[in-house]
Amino acid sequence: MFKHLITVLIGLTVSCVAQAQPLADRVPADAIVYIGWQGSQAMPAAYAESHLKAVVDASNFGALIGDFVPRLVERLGHGNPDVAPVMKMITTFGTPLWQHPSAIYFSAVEFKPVGPGRPHLAILCQAGADADALLAQLKPIIDSAEGAPFPVKAFKAGEIVVLSLGYDKESDALAVAGKGLPANTRFQQAIGQVQKDPVAIVYIDAEAVLTQVNDGVATSGQPREVAQWGKIRDALGLPGLKQIILTGGFDGRDWSTQAFIGAPAPRVGLPAFLESKPISDEGLKLIPQSSLAAGVERLDLAAMMDLVRSIVAQTDASAVADFEKSTAQVNKVLGFDLRKDLFEALGNEWTYYFNPAGGGDPAGLVIVNRLTKPVEAERSLNQLELLARNALARAPQGMAINLSQSKVGQLTVHAISMPQASLSWTISGGTLYFATSTQGLTSAIENAGKGKTMLDNAEFAALRKRLGGGQAMSVSYADLPKTAATIYPALRLLADFGFGYARRMGIQPPDGVFPPFERLAAHLGATASFTWMDEAGWHYRSQAPFPGSTALSPNGMLTSAGSSAMVVSIMLPALNSAKERANRVKCASNLRQIGMGCMLYANDNKKYPADLGLLVTNADMNAAVFICPSGNTDLPGAVRNGGAAAQAKWVVEHSDYVYLGTTVRVNDNADTILAHEKFDDHGGDGINLLYNDGHVEWQRMEMAKESIRKQQGN
Repeated sequence: MFKHLITVLIGLTVSCVAQAQPLADRVPADAIVYIGWQGSQAMPAAYAESHLKAVVDASNFGALIGDFVPRLVERLGHGNPDVAPVMKMITTFGTPLWQHPSAIYFSAVEFKPVGPGRPHLAILCQAGADADALLAQLKPIIDSAEGAPFPVKAFKAGEIVVLSLGYDKESDALAVAGKGLPANTRFQQAIGQVQKDPVAIVYIDAEAVLTQVNDGVATSGQPREVAQWGKIRDALGLPGLKQIILTGGFDGRDWSTQAFIGAPAPRVGLPAFLESKPISDEGLKLIPQSSLAAGVERLDLAAMMDLVRSIVAQTDASAVADFEKSTAQVNKVLGFDLRKDLFEALGNEWTYYFNPAGGGDPAGLVIVNRLTKPVEAERSLNQLELLARNALARAPQGMAINLSQSKVGQLTVHAISMPQASLSWTISGGTLYFATSTQGLTSAIENAGKGKTMLDNAEFAALRKRLGGGQAMSVSYADLPKTAATIYPALRLLADFGFGYARRMGIQPPDGVFPPFERLAAHLGATASFTWMDEAGWHYRSQAPFPGSTALSPNGMLTSAGSSAMVVSIMLPALNSAKERANRVKCASNLRQIGMGCMLYANDNKKYPADLGLLVTNADMNAAVFICPSGNTDLPGAVRNGGAAAQAKWVVEHSDYVYLGTTVRVNDNADTILAHEKFDDHGGDGINLLYNDGHVEWQRMEMAKESIRKQQGN
């Protein structure tokens, strides 16, 4: 039971966020991680007039959080003795932590030469009138933690309920008001870079965390590990990181997010790689004013490759030769020098925008890079295309990818076509253009630098000034009132897709979770984000109508902002494909376990088992291993909870895997098939095959059937 407590504490640390006041001053000043949340019932006065409140009032979000999610979490724990206690704890504490000001902190681990270290962490909830009830709910957790290697306590201090782990004294887990985390100098420096009174905050004392890692490695007592860690740490430049802080809160009616990474100059390693020149107005001028969403990013691929090599050299000098050898092999296969002929040839400023008005493309995505070496870049990209053509020529039939070239005026347009999407590219005037259609590509080139641009967009200019983005290293912008109309239906469909799984588990989602679009649209506006670096470190600022509203823009995922039908046609097959690939991996794992069970059986009996049921009774395998996740087979509760004999009988009668071991000998060839999936479990595309040496391969259906027929002599 104690391991469940640890799991819950870690889970809550990840999922809950907190305010700077009033609980920060009750968090011990030596906390190195601090997370928390103002509480849905204790929002600041600005919430009353915010876009967030208006959207929440128009939705049934409260029922989703307060009823549906707890029921779903509890249902996920049914039938699994390891998961059920964790799910029960989350549902028990989730509501109080969501409703009331809550904080979670982690202080130093006390490492020991022998045995586990002692962590120090706690959850604080200013539960008010619910404090006594919450404390009573914690009692079973405390009782179950008896025998833990360090103290687990629950207590109440006024309205604050505390669940602590690792503290001998209750007074050590809760700071005296006025002497808590705000008294910590590093915390003061970090909070000075972001909102002073946020609704949500995540703070990490990076220096202290690094000290903890150093101490943990040193306690291991392995000199080589200590020395190696020191090299890795210094090569990455981790000693240069001081604090990390992320806050969110209201700015008028809008929602503002700010972040800061303390990394004072001079910087080395990763902090140095983060630093770059501000984006240029020339990059912004490439974006038409009519764009629905856009951005400019700095990315130097040559510098990234140099950083990797530098880290390898500083970490293990003997590995540099291997790195150079691997690089040379890659260059030989490509037919050009990847760093010199491609990465150096690309500019480090990338502009992208979504402009359906340009060429009538419903997605309208265009990516532009002003090349430093246009001739070398074009030669390298053409070579990559040639390699891709050769690879496709050797690919199995049915590969739905096509590469083509065409002439549009003086331009040579290269196209990559797939069932759900397409991409075209060309180089014109020393600039590389990518677009989701040939029409969009040619339109982008014809209109580059002409007419009104993003610099003429009054909303963008206002946000840029308001958020301090004048020297930004990256910028992202979206006109949500224009992008939302097409993306919102797709998000609703995706949510319904997810709710469908809950319904199949018997959990009915609430009605009206999402607000009607017309009410949502009334509270949408432009959103933007900027990043920059100064002497103190890295900064991020963004503004949006309400938390999560940027999901209504295509920026984050670079997905289509076109018609909802197109968005859905792209996303749903992708989701289904990802799910099916995961199921194939799970099936391959099942077959490997079956193969291992057969080998263990053969070691004792000099032959393979007569049926798969013997693996349950003789190799201690669970009946669930014999179920394909893509099929329709369910393991009855009576069988799941029954003995080995009942499970073995069920496996013989219902297994999703076809066993050929009765006709296979242990010393047969390694490529002899020992078992395979049923032919219809993965939609007919192919199946996993288990071979006599224990390895598993996925084969297309025609090849798999032919291999099985040959082995069976048919």
